[in-house]
Amino acid sequence: MKKSERNNKLNRAFKNATPDILDDIISDCKTDYNPQFVVVEKPKRSILMTKRIISIAAAFAVVITAAALGFNHFGNNRTLSKISLDVNPSFEIDVNSREKVSEIEAQNDDAKKVLGDMDLVGSNIDVAVNALVGSIYKNGFLNEASNTVLISVDGENSAELQERLSKDVEEAVNGFDVSVLTQSVSADDELAANAEKYGISLGKAKVIEKILRLDTTNKKTFEQLSKLSINELNLILHSDDDEVKVHGSASEKAYIGAGNAKKAALEHAGVKTADATLIKTEMDFDDGVMLYEIEFYTKNAEYEYEINAKDGSVINFEIEKNPNYEAEKNSQTEKTEEKVEEKTPVNNNNSESSKVNNGTITKSKAKSIALKDAGVKESKIFNYKIEKDFDDGITRYDVEFQVENKEYSYEINAKTGKIIDKEIDIDDDYVAPSSKKETSKNISQSDAKKIALKDAGLKSSEIKNYQIEKDNDDGNTYYEIEFKVGNKEYTYEINAKSGKIIDKEVDIND
Repeated sequence: MKKSERNNKLNRAFKNATPDILDDIISDCKTDYNPQFVVVEKPKRSILMTKRIISIAAAFAVVITAAALGFNHFGNNRTLSKISLDVNPSFEIDVNSREKVSEIEAQNDDAKKVLGDMDLVGSNIDVAVNALVGSIYKNGFLNEASNTVLISVDGENSAELQERLSKDVEEAVNGFDVSVLTQSVSADDELAANAEKYGISLGKAKVIEKILRLDTTNKKTFEQLSKLSINELNLILHSDDDEVKVHGSASEKAYIGAGNAKKAALEHAGVKTADATLIKTEMDFDDGVMLYEIEFYTKNAEYEYEINAKDGSVINFEIEKNPNYEAEKNSQTEKTEEKVEEKTPVNNNNSESSKVNNGTITKSKAKSIALKDAGVKESKIFNYKIEKDFDDGITRYDVEFQVENKEYSYEINAKTGKIIDKEIDIDDDYVAPSSKKETSKNISQSDAKKIALKDAGLKSSEIKNYQIEKDNDDGNTYYEIEFKVGNKEYTYEINAKSGKIIDKEVDIND
C-alpha cells in the first residue's frame, strides 16, 4: 500500500469515528448562531523562507559591521612608533598607523609646563611636534644659548620620521639657528634601566651611552651626564655618524668660546699666537665642569690645557719639552759663532787668537774638546747641554751629555780650552734601546694626579690651583704637581714611568 493511500484511509476512519453532533450543539444554544468563519490563507513556504533569510542576513551584517569597526579602531590606535622629544623638557609620544598621536607623556616638570592645556591626542605627529617645540621656545627652554633638540624614534619608518621631524623643528623656531640630533632607539634592558633610574628618556640615555663609549679618559659617569642638558651633551659628543646624526651646531654662547679659551692658554704658557701651532680645541666635561681642551705646540714644547668654559680659569695643564730642541738650538748658535769666528781677523802675534772669538773659544770648540776627551762620537750622545758661566774669575763652559748609561759633565776654560773639571756618573734607570719599547710607556697625567692626591689624603674636588708639568732631569722623566688646600701648598715629583713619589713638599702659608 502506498503512503498516500494509507493516509487517505486513516483520514476516512478518523472522520467515521467522530460523532456528528454540530446540530445538537447549535440547538442547545439559546440564541441564534450564525457562525462566521474567517479563512486565513496559509502563506506559501517560499515567502517564509525568503523573509527568514533576509532576517539572518541583516543580523549577520550588523555583526560584521561591528567587528569591522572594532578592528579599524584597534588598527588606528595600535602604536607603530614611539618618539622621544628632548631639550630639557622631555616627552614620549606614541604614534599610530595613521601617524596620529595616540598618547603623549610629559616626563618632567618642565615638560608639564610646556604641555599646559594642549590636548594633542589625535593630532598628526608633525602638528604635535611643531606645537611642542613652539611652546618649548616660548617658555624659554630653547634659545640662542641652548639650541639643541633631540629626536629619537623607535618603530617603523624611523629614518623617514627622523628627517621629517627634524625639518618640523627647524620650521617651529624660525628665529635662530637650531641644532637637531636624530637617532633610532630600541629599548634594551640596560638602557631602559638607566633611563628609569635617572628619570630621563630612552633617547637621552642612548646619547649618554655613546659619549661614555667614546670617552678614553674613563672620567665621566652616567649619573654626571644625566644632569646635563641636551645642548651640553651635543657640545661634548664630537660625533656625527649613522648612529647619531647632527644637524647644525650646538651653541657655545653660554661659555667663553673656543677663541677666548685658546687665548687664556697661550697667555698662561707665555706663548705668542704667532709662535704656536694649534692641534685641537674642543669642549669636554670632567669632574662636573664644562671645559675646553686646548692642545698646541711650539718649537721647543707641546702644551695641553684644560680651561674652565665658564670663567676661563686654568683647570689643568701639561707641558712636554722637546729634548732635541736645545741641542738643535745650540747647534745653530754654534754654526753662527763659527761663521763670526772665521771673519775675525787673525792676530799673528797671538797664537791663541785663531782659537778664540772675543777672547773665548766657541761652544762648538768646547763641545769638541769634551767629546774628544770622552772618546765618543757626537752621533752617540743625547741629553746634550752647554752653558757659559763665570766662577772664581774664570769664564768657562759647562758641558753635559749622556752616552748609554754614562752621564758626562765637563768644565772647560772658555779662554784656553783647558779641561778644569770632569765627572762621569752611571744612570741606574737607563734602558737599553732593545728593550726600550717595553718600558718606555709613561703613566698618564691623570694617574700621576691620583697618586699625589692619594698620598695627601685628598679628593680632587677639595683642591684648587692645580698644575701639572712633565719634565726631564738627568734622563729621568717625571711629573711635577702643585695644588693648594686651605693654607697648605703641596708639591710633588712623581716618576713618570714607575709612579713612585720622588719628592714631596708641604708648605704652610701663614
